[in-house]
Amino acid sequence: MKAYGRPPALVETVMQAVMILKGADPSWAEAKRQLGDQNFIKSLVNFDKDNISDRVLKKIGQYCAMPDFLPETVGRVSGAAQSLCLWVSSKATCIMRPIKQMKVVRVTLK
Repeated sequence: MKAYGRPPALVETVMQAVMILKGADPSWAEAKRQLGDQNFIKSLVNFDKDNISDRVLKKIGQYCAMPDFLPETVGRVSGAAQSLCLWVSSKATCIMRPIKQMKVVRVTLK
């Protein structure tokens, strides 16, 4: 992803959300800098999801409300961005998407 001079819009959107959660500047320049850091993945793994401020959750909620901010949609553009979209969604629990977007699966046990 960091090879992009100017990334596709969905990739940039996902990285903005990641940067906001990490408390960094939500710019592509900062995202590229952090993507190049050898400890980037480690910082995501060790991220303290239990202490996200209400202000940050509100900002992330705006991203989660975007119709294209779905891992499946992002994955059509970039597999790496898809994984980061999943990460953002898991940390912020993507502020409960409307029920109409959820799939209901019935399982019958014998």
